[in-house]
Amino acid sequence: DILENPEMNIVDFIDDFRMNAYKDEIFVFTPKGDLKKLSAGATILDFAYDIHSDLGDKCVGGMVNNKKVTLKHKLNNGDYVSVEISNNQKPKIDWLDYVVTSKAKNKIRTSLNEDKKREAANGKEIITRKFKNWKITLDDEAIRLMLRHFGFKLAVDLYYNISIGKIEPLEIKALFIEKKKESAKVKVEELLPGDDIKKLSFESSEDYLYIDNNLKDINYKLAQCCKPVFGDEIFGFVTIGEGIKIHRKNCPNAHQLIDRFPYRVINAKWKQTTHRNAFLASLYISGTDQAGIISDISNVIAKDIGVQMQTINIRSENGVFEGNLNIFVYNLEHLDFLISKLKNIKGVTSVTRGD
Repeated sequence: DILENPEMNIVDFIDDFRMNAYKDEIFVFTPKGDLKKLSAGATILDFAYDIHSDLGDKCVGGMVNNKKVTLKHKLNNGDYVSVEISNNQKPKIDWLDYVVTSKAKNKIRTSLNEDKKREAANGKEIITRKFKNWKITLDDEAIRLMLRHFGFKLAVDLYYNISIGKIEPLEIKALFIEKKKESAKVKVEELLPGDDIKKLSFESSEDYLYIDNNLKDINYKLAQCCKPVFGDEIFGFVTIGEGIKIHRKNCPNAHQLIDRFPYRVINAKWKQTTHRNAFLASLYISGTDQAGIISDISNVIAKDIGVQMQTINIRSENGVFEGNLNIFVYNLEHLDFLISKLKNIKGVTSVTRGD
């Protein structure tokens, strides 16, 4: 330009050249007066990461020319900048939108990945401990089931979401209970002999529950965590993708479900039908070990009461036994009668519902 315009001042030319040369950069000062070069559009967060990773990770804002600003504040040439930090602060994914320098972006990504790894390790520890308590095997098949159910491709994403609370262990437990056992509404024709088939059947199209007055044609299942039977006080809980689960009001999970998700709790009550339905119930039994105790228990169940037993598991040690029974009953009255008969067996000291 100066060759085409001889009247242009050489000083103006140098100033103009300097502005064009540095238009993609800015220069700012630290509190001690040190000069820092940053990309144009840089924020105080860029400035913090340019000084040190820890300073950037803990940045909550700062001061620019003695004025308090947020960490998104864009810097200008000649600004005097100081950074404020908090030990409670840590990088967040949206910080990537607040910075322009590759140095800051890389350090934020590194911190986020390290934080995710820490959370994932914590989530893995949580679910491993839960599975041990639930007596469920945590193997590759179990992990694949959780990945499919929750829509993740990598286990690290699953563990991370468990750690930060987006996936509740209660949801996972319910998933494996449903996989392990069928709904308590079962067909028992193959298990029952003779005339009992007609008495204990689900072949009828009649429903045995009223679900909230405003809901019709709703799919529901009896929750396996508490195994309600006809006559129990119950409520409905709207699940995600699995219809409505019916729980006993004294279910071990009821308090948590009602407190955490009150908007998903609905009214439910039993209704009389012309057919008798079979409900799966669990009992915990214990007492003094003696010869023939299992035979005595089986005889009361099968002969005296006429109840169909699904499984019996008795353990004995040091003269004491304990065990679990899974049996089919008609209703709560039928179950209570069975419990009273079992308590009369010599050597039995306790019989309670197992869930």
